[in-house]
Amino acid sequence: MSARFLRSGVAVVACLISLIPAAATASGPANSRVTRDAQAGSYTRYDGGTDPTLTDCSINKRAQNEPTVAVDPHNTNVVVAGSNDYCAATVNGDVWAGYYRSTDGGANWQDSLVPGYPADTSPAGLASPANGQCGAAGDPTQSFDRSGRLFYGFICFNRVKPVNGSTYVATYDQDGGHYLRTVLVALGSPSGQFSSGLFQDKINLVVDQSTGANSGNVYVAWSRYSGRAANNVVLFSRSTDHGASFSPPVRISPGLGEESFADLAVGPDGTVYLTYRNFAHQNSTSDTISVERSTDGGQSFMVASVPPSYRV
Repeated sequence: MSARFLRSGVAVVACLISLIPAAATASGPANSRVTRDAQAGSYTRYDGGTDPTLTDCSINKRAQNEPTVAVDPHNTNVVVAGSNDYCAATVNGDVWAGYYRSTDGGANWQDSLVPGYPADTSPAGLASPANGQCGAAGDPTQSFDRSGRLFYGFICFNRVKPVNGSTYVATYDQDGGHYLRTVLVALGSPSGQFSSGLFQDKINLVVDQSTGANSGNVYVAWSRYSGRAANNVVLFSRSTDHGASFSPPVRISPGLGEESFADLAVGPDGTVYLTYRNFAHQNSTSDTISVERSTDGGQSFMVASVPPSYRV
């Protein structure tokens, strides 16, 4: 989700994931509806309870878009999804990060929101660093570790001052079934408008699922926009303690133009790969896709590689 440039297109009313559950017939996989927003009680809080936001989410048939999905390597029957869920808007005034979980390979789902939305008065909601700082959350990105911990990255911001566009990561353990915490990764500045200050945006997250020395490391990358200047950069941070804390952000891209849309992956040997797109804004820049890699668990990255075939 970009707070400054609204994306066009038709909103996704429901996240539809085509999987192969145990009950699938020989005719092919079945589609299942993830967000059951016309069924009373379908959205519940992280602790199984409810509140006015989730009661309304269950029946208000609002849009969900920009979906994400992850499969638990510790228990492959567990599938989780997320979206920008506009069901929260009727009570909270804006979108929030939706969290949906299936324990039967995607056939049935339990719907929720990441704790910390403005009207969330639960203990976990009040403890979230996002609570009271921002009114809208989205750009979901998810990944499991080998032990069944789920890490859910998102951005949170205000559409009016102070904007406070920041990045966060929520952690769930017990194969994604139990919410643990949310931590701040990078803070945006409290600018009065989207055309000034620092805005952290377009987060992407991946976990090292290898069996190597860095197994379990959580890696995040995102774009930092600096007002109207066309010199936004890609930042990177990592967690080596299961999402309890993240390293200070470091700049990965050179900052010569508009560098955005970071995407992370970890190879079977633990090598971290980071790609991002470069948009031409000055004579010295061009439209390309850059690729960088780290062989030391994200402590350092090789200089960006831009093969000719990657030019766009």
